[in-house]
Amino acid sequence: MNVLVIGSINMDLVLSVKEIVKPGETTSSTSYTTNFGGKGSNQAVACRHLGADVSFIGSVGADEFGEAILANYDELGIESSGIAKEGQTGIAMIQVNEAGENSIVLVPGANHQVSKTDIDRHRPLIEACDVVLMQLEIPIDTVGYAIHQAKALNKKVVLNPAPANELSREALRQVDLLTPNEIELAGLSGLPVHDLEHAEAAAKMLLNEGVGEIVVTLGRQGSLLVTKEESFYLEAEEVKVVDTTGAGDAYNAALVTGLSNGMPIKQAMKLATLVAGYTVSVKGAQPKLPSMSYFLKQVEND
Repeated sequence: MNVLVIGSINMDLVLSVKEIVKPGETTSSTSYTTNFGGKGSNQAVACRHLGADVSFIGSVGADEFGEAILANYDELGIESSGIAKEGQTGIAMIQVNEAGENSIVLVPGANHQVSKTDIDRHRPLIEACDVVLMQLEIPIDTVGYAIHQAKALNKKVVLNPAPANELSREALRQVDLLTPNEIELAGLSGLPVHDLEHAEAAAKMLLNEGVGEIVVTLGRQGSLLVTKEESFYLEAEEVKVVDTTGAGDAYNAALVTGLSNGMPIKQAMKLATLVAGYTVSVKGAQPKLPSMSYFLKQVEND
């Protein structure tokens, strides 16, 4: 199984706070850390921890953060020949409160330099992969172009449409599996999403417009699969929440890795739920995950 991630790479500056700061308020942080992050990077690293062969198309800065990120990829065995070095590495300023909830400010940096030319230049990486996994932290035009190129090569396309942003209907129609949260689903469908019934209705609207399948991630409420044939709801794992940063990325990574291993989608959702549950129980957006076999034992025992 070979997963190609096309997406964002950041360095996360994480502040632990009692409560997330409000407008006009000043607060103190109890601790401060610098961690690897970016939705694309989080997903790539989690896929690799779970045993997938991973390659990446993206961009980091020609700076210390960029060098550290690439060194980490080399150590993990992530193919980084598709990563350019220009400008400044993207940064995410993240506040994490005592309940594990977070607030994030992004500085895109080099992520906004990922272009259609980069996609063309690294076409061999698309040709070599089994599935392409993307998000929306690089230019939307580049995402749409990459989707088109991947489908032209008959690759499975998984799009995590995060953060919420507009995407052309033409691009959406070429997506095999879409994985929005409630906010992203509402934005893409134009319908309110307040509960499972609303989520199913909004997802069915997108299916009618050509999306292949949809898995809606619902945070502590679990996840919902909607296809043309059925809907399937899976509850989240009950865990002590330490840090929700990267939980959705871990879910997407495990879902894609499971599908790449030939799992039926419902079983892949169970795997993804377990991996996301583990991720929120520890600090950081890119925690070192246990092996795939560790999670598979739990999947098989349920």
